[in-house]
Formats: sequence, C-alpha cells, structure tokens
Amino acid sequence: KWKEILKSQGCDIPILSLFPPFLAGFSVSYLAPMVIFGGEFCRSYIIKEKFSIPWSIALASVILERILEWTIYLIVIFAGLIFFLIEIGSLPRNLGIVSGTILALFTIAMGFFYFKGFRKESMVGVLVTAFGHKLSPSEVLGVEREIFTFLNPRAVFFWRVVAISILRTIFAFLRG
Repeated sequence: KWKEILKSQGCDIPILSLFPPFLAGFSVSYLAPMVIFGGEFCRSYIIKEKFSIPWSIALASVILERILEWTIYLIVIFAGLIFFLIEIGSLPRNLGIVSGTILALFTIAMGFFYFKGFRKESMVGVLVTAFGHKLSPSEVLGVEREIFTFLNPRAVFFWRVVAISILRTIFAFLRG
C-alpha cells in the first residue's frame, strides 16, 4: 500500500527499500505504543532523509496508508458486528452503548475525512490543532495538498490502494 501511495505521489521507491523504514516505524509503534503516531513520524522522517522526499509527501503517504487501513478495518468491524448480532440476537445493554459509541465516533471521523477530502475542502484547522506543536501551518498545507491529490475517486491509483488494503485484510482474516 505504502509503495503505491508514494508512487501515486511521484516517488517510485523500490519495495525492498521501504522495508527498513517500515520495520523501524513498526518497532517504534510496538515498543512505545503510548507515543501516538510515533511510528508514522519515524517512517516519514526516514524516507524523507533517505530518499530526499519532501516532508509533505513523506508524511501524507504514511497518513493516507494508516487512514485507508482504518477505513477497511471499520468496514470489517461493521460486518462482524452484523454477523454477531444475527447470531446472538442483541448485545448486553452496556456493551452495546460503549461499542456503539466508539463505532459511531470512528465512523463520523472517517466520514468527515472522506467528505472533506473528496471535496478538496481544507482540514488544516483540525490538523494544526492535533499536530500544531510538531508542524508549521505551511507544512500542514503541503501534507493536505498531497492528501487531496491522492483522494480522487476517479483515479486508478486510489482504487488500487483500496484493493490492496482489502486484500491485506482478507489475508489477515484467513490467516487467523
């Protein structure tokens, strides 16, 4: 997925060259799970330095990869919940409220992202608030521009990455 996202942004990096930054980011995320997006910033920084890629492209590629992964997981969770409810009839009240609230929040967040992204409407205010201490507004605008470039439902590369995300999730499901 990550290679295809970078390729769509004009950075055709060999897949084997992306393995070390991916592994480093995974290690940071695994060893320090409390550092939110630490692995993603690590991956972005490594490819920025190693391949002289602009920071906006490096960070946007990692953000897009993660968001597409979450989107597919959200679809799988909805499908799993439907099958679960068909099997047992209903959830216990407290579990239903908690899981429904969490699912609703994730759905609203994803819907907001795609709604704004497909319409090419700025989300900079949200990003500056979330990452303001790490990124300047001009860097955030560059990341947003790269995200908008990728989020084109008429582009082949967008659907190619979605298909890769779906296949990855199917293989993870079959493995389990």
